[in-house]
Amino acid sequence: MARFYLRVAAEHTRKERIAAVCFQPVADGRPSSRLTVLLSDEWGEKEVLRKITSMGLFELDDSFVPIGPELAESLSLLVARASHHGLLRWSEDAKGAYIAKKPLQAGIPQVKTPDAVRAEEARPHKSGGNKALIERLQREAESFFNAQSISP
Repeated sequence: MARFYLRVAAEHTRKERIAAVCFQPVADGRPSSRLTVLLSDEWGEKEVLRKITSMGLFELDDSFVPIGPELAESLSLLVARASHHGLLRWSEDAKGAYIAKKPLQAGIPQVKTPDAVRAEEARPHKSGGNKALIERLQREAESFFNAQSISP
């Protein structure tokens, strides 16, 4: 099972967008590589989403199993923005709804829970540029691993 620390930082503009996605492979209960931060200012939001999707985040297997703080909010934003860009769409059959990787034909599904909305409102707005954002994401990752007794 490929576990990854995953954290998404959002821009609080008229429409919430992804500012950065950071991930770090975890093996045997320890980070097995350096923290990677993909900034939408540098890559573009759609390319950041393509990278995460290509790693297997939206697959129903063990190729990318995310762990981390505020995971429901991070996944909710990733799914909503990937749907917005046409990288994912919701399909339905007799077994229920599922995610299909084809262009979106109709409206964007809203997947935010009330808890996610409250957490989003409580989150500080983007400030200080990319350097400050990267430093904050690194501190959050270290804090998460320390709280989980996982050595960075």
